[in-house]
Amino acid sequence: MTNLLPDWTQFTLKEKIGQLIIVRASGYLFDHQIRYPVWETSNPQLSHWLETLNLGGVILLGGSAAELLLKTQQLQKWSKTPLFQINNLAPLHQLLLLRFVNEKIIEQTLS
Repeated sequence: MTNLLPDWTQFTLKEKIGQLIIVRASGYLFDHQIRYPVWETSNPQLSHWLETLNLGGVILLGGSAAELLLKTQQLQKWSKTPLFQINNLAPLHQLLLLRFVNEKIIEQTLS
């Protein structure tokens, strides 16, 4: 089985510290939908942080299940390592979303 995690010993000190940080962001797809711009980072800033600081996770607030799915996939593409992600969907929606994302990860790993 393929190891999904990169070798953390190869991370810079900045990237190791970044893995300890979880930031808050909007679950909506577009920046103009952000409800709390002081607390929720924009997509370009979030992309920059994920690519350069190697953040450990993102808390997504707001957005529909479909938006959260697309946003989750986008965030993971920007990140070097698998992200710890949290959202505020109802429990049933969370389970369905997690199941779908996990199935996609398994499919990609096995192919």
